[in-house]
Order: sequence, then structure tokens, then C-alpha cells
Amino acid sequence: MEEGALSSSSLVSNGSVNFRGRIADKRTTGGWKASSFVIANELAERLAFFSIAGMVMLTISSTMDSLRPPPCRVRPCVQPNAGQNAFLTGALALIALGTGGIKPCVSSFGADQYDEADEKEVKDKSGFFNWFFLAINMGAVLAVTVMAFIQDRLGYAWGFGIPTGMMIFSIVILATGMPFYRFKKPMGSPFTRFLQVVVASLRNHFIGVGN
Repeated sequence: MEEGALSSSSLVSNGSVNFRGRIADKRTTGGWKASSFVIANELAERLAFFSIAGMVMLTISSTMDSLRPPPCRVRPCVQPNAGQNAFLTGALALIALGTGGIKPCVSSFGADQYDEADEKEVKDKSGFFNWFFLAINMGAVLAVTVMAFIQDRLGYAWGFGIPTGMMIFSIVILATGMPFYRFKKPMGSPFTRFLQVVVASLRNHFIGVGN
């Protein structure tokens, strides 16, 4: 009886589930054991993002002669053709799309690893955001210093290749933490909630929050 009560008390109170779809157990999921993977992923992702223009397509475009104009040795320089411009634009568009998809989700996913009904986890949640934003800034600093140096000295093939490798590494990190994550069950349509936020924001803008 006591063992059953102890097991029940270790379950989260906010309905979060583990990767098997069962109610998450605080002893094996969430908290720092889960959010540390999120923080490491964010550091690698920020380093990769700030090191571009980016990732796989940009690495390819900087290494394949057919996807970039020849080095400018005599002016006027040879301009990129329409296909080369299209490839570069497509690479940048995919980066913007990917960044737009991850940025609204990663910090909230990290916050979901903490049970607000648990006083200790509530305190740890504040610490998570401190480390999370430190990871963002550390990734940016490394990108504009170390990666800028590499791009200048070794060329853009290395300058784009290393961030691409870091991005792949960040995906591996995030996937490695799968057994430790807590997942919130979907509540209704995300599009409905999105529109509700937009309508509320417009209403507050035009009539004032205090009115």
C-alpha cells in the first residue's frame, strides 16, 4: 500500500505524459535531466544560425563551382546566374522557415519539463530560463567570433560546413533526451488558439489593456 502511494505521488500533476504516452514520473522524466538536452540543442542551433547564411544547401553552394560564380580576380566580377541566385535564395528561405518553426516551441517545450504544482520544480524552472538564454547568447558569441575567424581564414566551405555539422549534432542531442521528456497533450485546435491570441492582441491595441 505504501509503495503504491509513493509511486502515485511521484507522478506529475499537470497531465504531462512520457514518450510512451503514460503519465510522466518525476523520478525519471522532466526537470534538469530533460531540459539540459533542450539547452544544449539551443546553443548548437544558435551557433549554427548566427554562423550563416546557412546549413546544408549553403554548404553545397559554397563548395560546388556550378552553384557559385568564380572567384573575382579581375574586375568586373562575374555575376551569379539566375540558377545560382535561386539556389541561394531557396537555402535562405528554408533557414527562415526552420527558425520560425523552432523558436516559438523550444523555450515552451523546456518549460513543460517542470511541474508547476511542485515547489522545487517551480524554482528549477526559473533556473532553466537563465541557462536557456545564456545558451542563446553563447551560441551567438561563438558564431560571430570563432566562426567568423574560421570563415575568414579557411573559407566559406568550412564556415558553412561546421554550422551544418553543429545543426545535425543538435538534432542528435534533442533526440537522445527523448526518454526523459514530458509532453503536454494537445488541447483543441492550435489554429483556434492562435486566432484568439491575435484577436485579443488587436483588441488590446485599439481599446487599451486598462479599459
